[in-house]
Amino acid sequence: MFKLVSSPTFNATVTVSMPGGKPPETFTACFRLPGAETLSGFDLATMDGQRAFLEEVMIGASDLVDEDGEPLSWSAELRSRLIDTVPVRRGLIAAFERELVGAREKN
Repeated sequence: MFKLVSSPTFNATVTVSMPGGKPPETFTACFRLPGAETLSGFDLATMDGQRAFLEEVMIGASDLVDEDGEPLSWSAELRSRLIDTVPVRRGLIAAFERELVGAREKN
């Protein structure tokens, strides 16, 4: 039986490959899943569209530390810092899309 949830959310592993040949690192992002009409309104081909999309769908993150290894707590400021880091932004969008495709393949 399918349960229709009014505001679905899901977690996804985000893989980030920073320039300089360092091994990829991961963290967990929590996303909300807006309706199809809302999703279709974002132009992911532009930086502004990507930012607007991620501000809409990204509602949390964990497994993040600062350069001293101290855990980072979720906040709107942290979300902005993550989105402003281009490799992280790419990883966030890829994780969201991967989860949607995976969900379609499982159904």
